[in-house]
Amino acid sequence: MLHITNGESVSIPQTGLPGQVVCWDDILHDGPVPGGLSLQELSWIRERFLAEFFAVPLSEVSFARRDEAITRFHDHEEVILWFEHDLYDQLQLIQILDWFLRQDLEGTLISLISVDLYLGPMGPEQLLPLFKTPHTVTAAEFEAARAAWDAFCSPKPTELVALLEPGSSGLPFLRRALLRHLQQFPALHNGLSRAERQILELAGSGVHRPSELFRAAQRLGKNIWMGGSTFRQYLQGLAKARQPLLSSEASGFGITPLGQLVLARILSLGGSRSYVHHGVKKGDDTSLIDCLPDPCGDNRRICAEIEQDRSLEAMWAGDDHAHSTTKWIGSNPSLVLLFDVPASGLDSSLNPLAARGSDTPAVEDD
Repeated sequence: MLHITNGESVSIPQTGLPGQVVCWDDILHDGPVPGGLSLQELSWIRERFLAEFFAVPLSEVSFARRDEAITRFHDHEEVILWFEHDLYDQLQLIQILDWFLRQDLEGTLISLISVDLYLGPMGPEQLLPLFKTPHTVTAAEFEAARAAWDAFCSPKPTELVALLEPGSSGLPFLRRALLRHLQQFPALHNGLSRAERQILELAGSGVHRPSELFRAAQRLGKNIWMGGSTFRQYLQGLAKARQPLLSSEASGFGITPLGQLVLARILSLGGSRSYVHHGVKKGDDTSLIDCLPDPCGDNRRICAEIEQDRSLEAMWAGDDHAHSTTKWIGSNPSLVLLFDVPASGLDSSLNPLAARGSDTPAVEDD
């Protein structure tokens, strides 16, 4: 028996259950995830991203044992997948199911334990009852994972939008997770992801210590999907940008004058509930997109508010823009712009989603 779960915090080994345990250990919501690659090829890319992202030696980041274990699944009569409902887990789940769909299972049973509970804090005595609840992965679940993984790996995030229709997925927690992923794309009015905007609001409210910021950020969402180490890198990213919004101090992270300006702009649009969903009526999140990295088709620029008299051509990732930094969101490279003076924004005709309407209602979903 082979058990696959999200990370080392899940205490399956302590339950005394038979079989080998494999931890997936990848923050797929950040960094490049290109499609059309073998598991080993993608792992090579992910290892290098993670080493850079967490500033650790490459020798400390390896998926070799994990990948070898899953490729030897024929050694087991059954593979049990243990995954939660949040973004971190759901992305891992669709990657794994997509991979198994492309294999000749030769009689090996693929089973799934998918719960709206957090497995990490559970003790062995709490995990054991879940071992009695797995079901065999259905054709509909495999197909849902395939479609979602293909869309997630696509350089065009618009392909994810079709998966947001209620009832469009055979995996019950996937739609909400993908919705949260789309909210990590830069917002039209400030160039920040939802997580970055929340960090800026918290710092602006007087929360400064990393641990306090992390706990406060967790309370802002229904589903916890980001770990403490990843959160720390988000803080560092806002503090080490060419035009930083946060300052790193002995007492924690403060907000810079530019950060205060951007925060004032965020709050003027409704604060933490102002995630921009053009053309979506209040209470309807089925056609969400926070921001398309590439309304014009080349995936190197985003539809974002820019300085007065700056043209779209100035948003190319290769342009030496004083306020820009290149980052990856899922499989999509995006140019994130931080600006000193709020401008009038782009012509809505350039953004097919913005052209649907001018409303920017709040949609709280995770």
